[in-house]
Amino acid sequence: MSRSNDLRSSDESPIGLNHQEGSTATETLRRWVFEHKVCFELSPLVEMEQHQGSPAEMVRVGFELQLYGEHAEGSKASAGCPQCVILYDRLRAIAVSALPREHHASRYELSTFDSSLHHRPEMDWVPEVRVIIRIIHGSDYFKAIDGCEKMCAEEIQQHFRELGAHPRVWPRGDSPSAPGGDGPRLEPISKGSFRMTGSECKDPAVRASAGVKERHP
Repeated sequence: MSRSNDLRSSDESPIGLNHQEGSTATETLRRWVFEHKVCFELSPLVEMEQHQGSPAEMVRVGFELQLYGEHAEGSKASAGCPQCVILYDRLRAIAVSALPREHHASRYELSTFDSSLHHRPEMDWVPEVRVIIRIIHGSDYFKAIDGCEKMCAEEIQQHFRELGAHPRVWPRGDSPSAPGGDGPRLEPISKGSFRMTGSECKDPAVRASAGVKERHP
Protein backbone atom coordinates (compact mmCIF):
# COMPACT_ATOMS: atom_id res chain seq x y z
CA MET A 1 0.00 0.00 0.00
CA SER A 2 1.22 3.49 -0.77
CA ARG A 3 0.58 6.13 1.85
CA SER A 4 -1.58 8.85 0.39
CA ASN A 5 -2.37 11.52 2.99
CA ASP A 6 -1.59 14.18 0.41
CA LEU A 7 -3.61 12.66 -2.45
CA ARG A 8 -6.64 14.80 -1.63
CA SER A 9 -4.87 17.71 -3.34
CA SER A 10 -3.49 15.62 -6.19
CA ASP A 11 -3.87 16.95 -9.73
CA GLU A 12 -4.08 13.46 -11.23
CA SER A 13 -6.75 13.41 -13.91
CA PRO A 14 -8.62 10.22 -14.88
CA ILE A 15 -8.03 9.08 -18.48
CA GLY A 16 -6.02 12.15 -19.39
CA LEU A 17 -8.89 14.60 -18.93
CA ASN A 18 -6.66 17.55 -18.07
CA HIS A 19 -7.71 19.37 -21.26
CA GLN A 20 -11.41 18.60 -20.97
CA GLU A 21 -13.85 20.49 -18.83
CA GLY A 22 -17.27 20.15 -17.31
CA SER A 23 -19.83 17.83 -18.85
CA THR A 24 -17.49 16.71 -21.66
CA ALA A 25 -14.93 15.35 -19.20
CA THR A 26 -17.62 13.71 -17.09
CA GLU A 27 -19.22 12.06 -20.12
CA THR A 28 -15.83 10.76 -21.31
CA LEU A 29 -15.15 9.32 -17.88
CA ARG A 30 -18.60 7.75 -17.58
CA ARG A 31 -18.16 6.11 -20.99
CA TRP A 32 -14.79 4.68 -19.91
CA VAL A 33 -16.36 3.33 -16.71
CA PHE A 34 -19.10 1.72 -18.83
CA GLU A 35 -16.66 0.20 -21.34
CA HIS A 36 -14.53 -1.34 -18.60
CA LYS A 37 -17.47 -2.39 -16.37
CA VAL A 38 -16.04 -0.69 -13.31
CA CYS A 39 -17.32 -2.05 -9.99
CA PHE A 40 -16.51 -1.34 -6.37
CA GLU A 41 -16.79 -3.39 -3.19
CA LEU A 42 -16.52 -2.28 0.44
CA SER A 43 -15.37 -4.57 3.24
CA PRO A 44 -14.12 -4.01 6.79
CA LEU A 45 -10.36 -3.96 7.38
CA VAL A 46 -9.68 -6.39 10.24
CA GLU A 47 -6.41 -6.57 12.19
CA MET A 48 -5.25 -8.70 15.11
CA GLU A 49 -4.37 -6.64 18.18
CA GLN A 50 -2.18 -8.18 20.88
CA HIS A 51 -2.03 -6.86 24.43
CA GLN A 52 0.58 -8.13 26.84
CA GLY A 53 -0.84 -10.91 28.97
CA SER A 54 -4.03 -11.15 26.91
CA PRO A 55 -4.97 -13.21 23.86
CA ALA A 56 -4.97 -11.42 20.51
CA GLU A 57 -8.32 -10.12 19.37
CA MET A 58 -9.70 -9.04 16.02
CA VAL A 59 -10.43 -5.35 15.60
CA ARG A 60 -12.19 -3.65 12.70
CA VAL A 61 -9.88 -0.68 12.23
CA GLY A 62 -11.24 0.74 8.98
CA PHE A 63 -12.38 -0.18 5.50
CA GLU A 64 -11.00 -1.56 2.25
CA LEU A 65 -12.73 -0.22 -0.83
CA GLN A 66 -11.81 -2.25 -3.91
CA LEU A 67 -12.23 -0.79 -7.39
CA TYR A 68 -12.29 -3.26 -10.30
CA GLY A 69 -12.14 -2.78 -14.06
CA GLU A 70 -12.13 -5.20 -17.00
CA HIS A 71 -9.92 -5.05 -20.05
CA ALA A 72 -11.58 -3.68 -23.16
CA GLU A 73 -13.69 -6.20 -25.03
CA GLY A 74 -11.60 -8.21 -27.50
CA SER A 75 -8.24 -7.39 -25.90
CA LYS A 76 -5.87 -10.23 -25.04
CA ALA A 77 -5.01 -9.61 -21.40
CA SER A 78 -2.17 -11.28 -19.55
CA ALA A 79 -0.99 -10.66 -16.01
CA GLY A 80 1.20 -7.58 -15.80
CA CYS A 81 0.83 -6.68 -19.49
CA PRO A 82 1.06 -3.03 -20.67
CA GLN A 83 -2.74 -2.88 -20.91
CA CYS A 84 -2.94 -3.89 -17.23
CA VAL A 85 -0.66 -1.00 -16.33
CA ILE A 86 -2.84 1.47 -18.24
CA LEU A 87 -6.00 0.06 -16.66
CA TYR A 88 -4.45 0.28 -13.18
CA ASP A 89 -3.28 3.86 -13.74
CA ARG A 90 -6.75 4.97 -14.81
CA LEU A 91 -8.51 3.16 -11.98
CA ARG A 92 -6.05 4.72 -9.55
CA ALA A 93 -6.71 8.19 -10.96
CA ILE A 94 -10.45 7.63 -10.51
CA ALA A 95 -9.81 6.51 -6.93
CA VAL A 96 -7.71 9.60 -6.20
CA SER A 97 -10.37 11.89 -7.67
CA ALA A 98 -12.96 10.32 -5.34
CA LEU A 99 -11.08 11.03 -2.10
CA PRO A 100 -12.82 13.65 0.05
CA ARG A 101 -11.26 17.08 -0.42
CA GLU A 102 -12.22 18.35 3.02
CA HIS A 103 -9.90 17.61 5.92
CA HIS A 104 -10.86 14.49 7.84
CA ALA A 105 -9.19 12.65 10.69
CA SER A 106 -9.12 9.53 8.51
CA ARG A 107 -6.19 8.62 6.26
CA TYR A 108 -6.19 6.95 2.85
CA GLU A 109 -3.76 4.44 1.37
CA LEU A 110 -3.81 3.13 -2.21
CA SER A 111 -2.49 -0.22 -3.36
CA THR A 112 0.44 -0.32 -5.74
CA PHE A 113 0.32 -2.18 -9.08
CA ASP A 114 0.55 -5.90 -8.29
CA SER A 115 1.01 -7.35 -11.82
CA SER A 116 -1.97 -9.64 -11.24
CA LEU A 117 -5.28 -10.38 -12.86
CA HIS A 118 -8.13 -10.89 -10.39
CA HIS A 119 -11.03 -13.28 -11.00
CA ARG A 120 -14.35 -13.11 -9.14
CA PRO A 121 -17.13 -15.70 -9.43
CA GLU A 122 -19.81 -13.00 -9.39
CA MET A 123 -18.23 -11.57 -12.55
CA ASP A 124 -18.03 -14.99 -14.26
CA TRP A 125 -14.26 -15.20 -13.67
CA VAL A 126 -13.52 -12.46 -16.22
CA PRO A 127 -9.99 -11.12 -15.56
CA GLU A 128 -9.99 -7.73 -13.85
CA VAL A 129 -7.42 -5.24 -12.58
CA ARG A 130 -7.89 -3.93 -9.04
CA VAL A 131 -7.06 -0.87 -6.99
CA ILE A 132 -7.63 -0.93 -3.22
CA ILE A 133 -8.31 2.17 -1.11
CA ARG A 134 -7.69 1.70 2.58
CA ILE A 135 -9.62 4.08 4.84
CA ILE A 136 -7.96 4.09 8.25
CA HIS A 137 -7.43 6.29 11.30
CA GLY A 138 -4.99 9.15 10.98
CA SER A 139 -3.69 8.19 14.42
CA ASP A 140 -4.28 5.35 16.88
CA TYR A 141 -4.40 2.74 14.12
CA PHE A 142 -6.02 -0.02 16.21
CA LYS A 143 -8.99 2.07 17.29
CA ALA A 144 -12.32 0.61 16.16
CA ILE A 145 -14.17 1.99 13.13
CA ASP A 146 -15.67 5.40 13.84
CA GLY A 147 -18.10 7.81 12.21
CA CYS A 148 -15.39 9.64 10.25
CA GLU A 149 -14.27 6.48 8.47
CA LYS A 150 -17.87 5.55 7.69
CA MET A 151 -18.57 9.02 6.27
CA CYS A 152 -15.42 8.96 4.12
CA ALA A 153 -16.28 5.50 2.78
CA GLU A 154 -19.77 6.65 1.80
CA GLU A 155 -18.46 9.84 0.11
CA ILE A 156 -16.05 7.82 -2.03
CA GLN A 157 -18.69 5.26 -2.98
CA GLN A 158 -21.12 8.02 -3.92
CA HIS A 159 -18.52 9.48 -6.26
CA PHE A 160 -18.13 6.08 -7.93
CA ARG A 161 -21.91 5.76 -8.30
CA GLU A 162 -22.12 9.18 -9.95
CA LEU A 163 -19.61 8.00 -12.55
CA GLY A 164 -21.77 4.97 -13.33
CA ALA A 165 -19.77 2.33 -11.44
CA HIS A 166 -21.75 -0.47 -9.82
CA PRO A 167 -21.51 -1.93 -6.32
CA ARG A 168 -19.83 -5.34 -6.47
CA VAL A 169 -21.28 -6.66 -9.75
CA TRP A 170 -21.77 -5.14 -13.18
CA PRO A 171 -25.30 -6.11 -14.31
CA ARG A 172 -25.10 -8.44 -17.27
CA GLY A 173 -27.94 -9.02 -19.70
CA ASP A 174 -30.14 -6.23 -18.37
CA SER A 175 -27.39 -3.61 -18.35
CA PRO A 176 -28.21 0.06 -18.98
CA SER A 177 -27.41 1.74 -22.27
CA ALA A 178 -23.96 3.26 -22.64
CA PRO A 179 -23.72 6.92 -21.63
CA GLY A 180 -24.71 9.02 -24.60
CA GLY A 181 -25.98 5.96 -26.48
CA ASP A 182 -29.15 5.74 -28.51
CA GLY A 183 -30.52 2.57 -26.94
CA PRO A 184 -33.55 2.33 -24.66
CA ARG A 185 -33.00 4.05 -21.32
CA LEU A 186 -33.15 1.81 -18.26
CA GLU A 187 -33.40 2.78 -14.63
CA PRO A 188 -32.56 0.71 -11.53
CA ILE A 189 -35.45 -0.85 -9.65
CA SER A 190 -33.40 -3.01 -7.31
CA LYS A 191 -29.79 -4.08 -6.88
CA GLY A 192 -28.63 -5.54 -10.17
CA SER A 193 -32.03 -5.11 -11.87
CA PHE A 194 -33.21 -2.52 -14.36
CA ARG A 195 -36.42 -1.61 -16.11
CA MET A 196 -37.22 0.47 -19.18
CA THR A 197 -38.71 3.91 -18.77
CA GLY A 198 -41.27 5.58 -21.01
CA SER A 199 -41.99 4.06 -24.39
CA GLU A 200 -38.51 3.97 -25.95
CA CYS A 201 -38.83 0.36 -27.06
CA LYS A 202 -41.66 -0.77 -29.37
CA ASP A 203 -41.17 -4.53 -28.99
CA PRO A 204 -44.13 -5.79 -26.85
CA ALA A 205 -42.13 -8.70 -25.44
CA VAL A 206 -39.26 -6.46 -24.36
CA ARG A 207 -41.69 -3.90 -22.95
CA ALA A 208 -43.47 -6.60 -20.95
CA SER A 209 -40.21 -8.01 -19.56
CA ALA A 210 -39.16 -4.47 -18.63
CA GLY A 211 -42.35 -3.96 -16.64
CA VAL A 212 -43.96 -1.42 -18.96
CA LYS A 213 -47.74 -1.46 -18.62
CA GLU A 214 -49.61 -1.03 -21.86
CA ARG A 215 -52.59 1.27 -22.18
CA HIS A 216 -55.26 0.13 -24.57
CA PRO A 217 -58.03 2.38 -25.89
